[in-house]
Amino acid sequence: MMEFAKLLRDIAHGNWLTDAQDDETLRLRAQNARLKAALEAASEALAEAPLWHAQHRVASNILLDLREELAELAEDAGLDGRTADPRMH
Repeated sequence: MMEFAKLLRDIAHGNWLTDAQDDETLRLRAQNARLKAALEAASEALAEAPLWHAQHRVASNILLDLREELAELAEDAGLDGRTADPRMH
């Protein structure tokens, strides 16, 4: 009987779902914080992507130039394809 009276008082004061609502609110806030952090991390990664892409392109060009120079040196030294590093082809 006391539980019923307490429930009626809580309903009258609009507090009867407070615990469930608070739990759901806390869960949603935590989820929102995780999503915001993921969005910020993705935004930072995208902002850095053009710089990374340019650096990758420069490094790739340097490696290609080096590969050509090594191939020329191999030709000058009289090496053929069988003795050269197969990764260079």
